[in-house]
Amino acid sequence: MKTTKYFKLLIFALICMGIVLMYENAKEEEDFLQNLELENQASVQSEDSTDAYQAIRVLITDSDDEAYELYSMKIQSKVPMVVTGAMNVTIPANVELDVSEILASGEQIRIQTTQNGVGITIKSLKKDGKNPTYEGILEISNQNGAYRLINEVGLETYLKYVVPSEMPSGYPEEALKAQAVCARTYAIRQIADQKLKKYNADVDDTVNYQVYAHISPQKSTTQAVKDTEGQIITYEGEAIEAYFFSTSCGFTSGIEVWNQEKVVPYLSAVSLSSLDRIDTEVFSQTKGILSETAFVSHIKSSNTNDLEKSEAWYRWQVTFSWENLKNRVYDRYPEIGQLQSVKILKRSTGGAVISLELRGKNGTAYLDNEYDIREFFSPKKQTVILQDGSEAPRQKILPSAYFYLTTRYENSKVSGLQLNGGGYGHGVGMSQNGAKYMAENGMTWREIIQRFYQNITIVDVRQG
Repeated sequence: MKTTKYFKLLIFALICMGIVLMYENAKEEEDFLQNLELENQASVQSEDSTDAYQAIRVLITDSDDEAYELYSMKIQSKVPMVVTGAMNVTIPANVELDVSEILASGEQIRIQTTQNGVGITIKSLKKDGKNPTYEGILEISNQNGAYRLINEVGLETYLKYVVPSEMPSGYPEEALKAQAVCARTYAIRQIADQKLKKYNADVDDTVNYQVYAHISPQKSTTQAVKDTEGQIITYEGEAIEAYFFSTSCGFTSGIEVWNQEKVVPYLSAVSLSSLDRIDTEVFSQTKGILSETAFVSHIKSSNTNDLEKSEAWYRWQVTFSWENLKNRVYDRYPEIGQLQSVKILKRSTGGAVISLELRGKNGTAYLDNEYDIREFFSPKKQTVILQDGSEAPRQKILPSAYFYLTTRYENSKVSGLQLNGGGYGHGVGMSQNGAKYMAENGMTWREIIQRFYQNITIVDVRQG
């Protein structure tokens, strides 16, 4: 270790001692010394037995732009923290550590607490307005002044922070269990797929994977994780891509919404118009909403049998001025010239727009992916009106791709484009609000999962 680093560590240690001497009475100082002795005897924190079968590495993002580079790193815990790697040092309980003071470029440290179940709080980070706390190990590396933070944690512990962040903890017990199994399955699949291998991580903590640690563990969601421990959904012996989303418009879709050519038999479009299995049978390419007329009729009506008909997101609308759309086209596709028309070319079997034509004066551009279409119609500065008349919070992307278009005119000239749609999210896999109503009507978590995913088997991954 370099001399300058020893000097920094000495200064930091003196600061920590000063804090203790200034602010703790004699009894508290004695307790601190006892904790420090215990901490020095523990080289690693023991994992909860329920996590012994699997660990997951979560890449923590910046709170503002979801970037993987963090430019401030201040941490603290209620109990002592063990630092290993580029240095070996003990951080006393309740003392804030500014990592920038001890970690040079190119170096890496791993930090964990001395008490199982007590996490480390990132004081320099905000998630949903609060400083997030992480159990397990924090791995911090300095890459030319930018910090990369990975939380290595047992899978079951990870799920305790995912489930309440993805589904309201007040939802029915069986819906929470279904969410826990989907989340566990999704995580196992991501560990196998290694999409974030170049970052030495399995997932990140955003909606790009699963929202993690935005909300602390809740009693009901932790119980749901415990009650389904180890259970995952498989197809032909492998963990499925257990996609889920918030609210349907009355239908889900298959993986074709992402312009995928591969066939995924367990992800087909399903109707949510009834609890009756006959009425919710899996769609094929010859069934479902294939015509524009049929879809428009569906969205214009509130179908009395739809499970989610009372949800605010079940129906919504937003209007864009023609000038706004022309500017968007000019910024993204200047080669096609001034916008002349917008046309829906293709829908998924469940009704989502999966091909959109933007015709300009000099050419045509096409959007062939539900996410790209939703991103193009980003309503950041537009008001989205929900079916109950309320205004939705500002959205980064369109609520869903389940919409139809209506051209608006003013003085015989095109003035804008109105989108009337339904649902919230990509519409593939399990509808979380659909699961809520199924649970309220007596369905078990296994029955809920089997309704949304076809030809699957539920197994205990701990036995594999």
